[in-house]
Amino acid sequence: YDGPTGKVRGHVTMTGDPPSAMPVHEIPAECAGAREMFGVAYRQGMNRRVADVLVAVTGYDGYVPPLSDAVVVEGRDCAWSTRTVALTYGQRIDVVSKDRNTYVPELLGQPWPVQLLATPGRAPLPVSPLKVGQYMLIDAMRLYSKADVYVLAYPTAAVTGLDGSFEIDRIPPGKVTVNALLPITGAVTEQSITVEAGKTTEVELTLSFDAAAFDAEASKRAEAEEKLRSRKTP
Repeated sequence: YDGPTGKVRGHVTMTGDPPSAMPVHEIPAECAGAREMFGVAYRQGMNRRVADVLVAVTGYDGYVPPLSDAVVVEGRDCAWSTRTVALTYGQRIDVVSKDRNTYVPELLGQPWPVQLLATPGRAPLPVSPLKVGQYMLIDAMRLYSKADVYVLAYPTAAVTGLDGSFEIDRIPPGKVTVNALLPITGAVTEQSITVEAGKTTEVELTLSFDAAAFDAEASKRAEAEEKLRSRKTP
């Protein structure tokens, strides 16, 4: 598609219970950033704006190619820079160490026979998914550090930061659907909108969190992650 396009931007806000506390006994005390990243069920900022939400725009006609070859994921303070990664099929993940630590990324969900190192001050380490689907990016040196990876067939997607904001451009005009997913809780929502050429459409999305239901599913999530790990080849 190379015709006129519009833009969608907005925020994702959480309702319901505050985030459940998660165990951090595996995370060293000196890794304060990792404890902050993974010590709660989900991350939220001011006004309950929620981070790590995958927001996608779908339902338009035509294919829009990605603008870059890679999505950068930083390793900092023993943790990845996000808990959710979105990329288009054909893109790679560039893993970069942004502190004095060495990081050993592995992409669970596909064969991964060789361990490669992302070391301080060196060029980005490329990690390439083989097909469309869901994966998990882990650090083999710190198994608590993980990020859900979604390889999509389209580039009209974004992941929210702590301010809960997203902005997705280059959308062909017409009626589309804005979808939001918080992987760690499974919370989803969607909204139908109309995108106009040359204009920005504002969208406010809301997710809900039930702490009791989330805690009850904790063991099932751990079992599913273990199955995902077992899919990789030694």
